[in-house]
Amino acid sequence: MGEIVCLMLLPSDLLERFPTDWLVGEGGEQLAIAFQQRTAQLSRWGTPTVLVAEADPVRFLAGFLAACAAGCPVALGNPTWGRSERRQALALVRPDLIWTDEDWPNVEPQSSRLPSRPEPGWMLIPTGGSSGQLRFAIHTWETLMASVAGFRQHFGVE
Repeated sequence: MGEIVCLMLLPSDLLERFPTDWLVGEGGEQLAIAFQQRTAQLSRWGTPTVLVAEADPVRFLAGFLAACAAGCPVALGNPTWGRSERRQALALVRPDLIWTDEDWPNVEPQSSRLPSRPEPGWMLIPTGGSSGQLRFAIHTWETLMASVAGFRQHFGVE
């Protein structure tokens, strides 16, 4: 549970806890740099809703961690989504910031289907469901930790 607790720290405290060799392979130093860059962007916004759809795993992780550390609602996106999925994601999430390699801002969202904007601390994880329409499951650290506990119990692993 200690790994999750560190995400609730201020971004500067979280950065100090990044060992440069904790990622398998290379990338720890790049993660720290990208995290600093994303944290600096967020400091100008307050608590924006962020959509992270980076193809590069280090930049994706840096954006996700920075948004979580700042308490922002963060939606996970797929960088390979086509125009239709992007429109659906924009309509559902209504992000203030989009972190991706692609040009999402030129995609006009459809009308929103959510009753309100995502709340601080929410993690929105995409699912296609059986309908084929894009949806987002709303998670918090508590719901993710409950899922981890259930997984550990079911499979008998630490």
